Amino acid sequence: MSTFGAWHSYLRDPWKAHARWDREWKDHEERKASPAYQLHSEISTGHFQHCYGVYQHFHNEGIINVEMDKLEGEPRIPYGHTCLIRMVFVLPECRGRGVMRSMLYHLTQAAEKTGCVLTAVCRPVEWNWSSLDSIRGSPPEERTKEEQCKYVGQMFTDFESAMKYLPPKDKETKDKQRRQRQRFLDSGFRRVLIPENLSSHNRKKLAHWTVAYVPESCPSEMREFIEPRLR
Repeated sequence: MSTFGAWHSYLRDPWKAHARWDREWKDHEERKASPAYQLHSEISTGHFQHCYGVYQHFHNEGIINVEMDKLEGEPRIPYGHTCLIRMVFVLPECRGRGVMRSMLYHLTQAAEKTGCVLTAVCRPVEWNWSSLDSIRGSPPEERTKEEQCKYVGQMFTDFESAMKYLPPKDKETKDKQRRQRQRFLDSGFRRVLIPENLSSHNRKKLAHWTVAYVPESCPSEMREFIEPRLR
């Protein structure tokens, strides 16, 4: 709302305007007090830039989706103490260069700065090339890395078939899953048991693949909640 619009609203109904300003101020203060909100804002600048939809790219070499989350039983504050790393995807042509480790390093640095706990479930996914042949448009080699990142984010957002979860019982998938978890562990994450946040269907399959990063700056009440669950 413009300054003129705000004053016009105030003169027309000062009590309603005051109530709105009070709500906005309270919301502002709650955002400042929330580690999850602060981390989400922190990673939106610097190394991570908006790509498409909920996805951000990392130097046009990979994309990531980090969402504010709340663990069952954690101390309740508006916006929460926790963020979930829902997706980390490195472009095929950029793999083998330590891109994922770099992404995790900068995420954990943001967690230290804001006091936010990071969680993730190691579940390998791959680009589902075969189902997208008819809608891909130009081939990857004709796009820049920036265009490719935006395209991948768009496909993941608009076409569910773009993201293929690999068969969990397959040996190759298990090896990828172990390597993925090790990258998290090498970046300071620890295995964590939070079954309340997994559906009964996924609890047995994914409980051993859940990891968390607890920064030194984590508020004491949240640390008391999460540390007994670390393994």
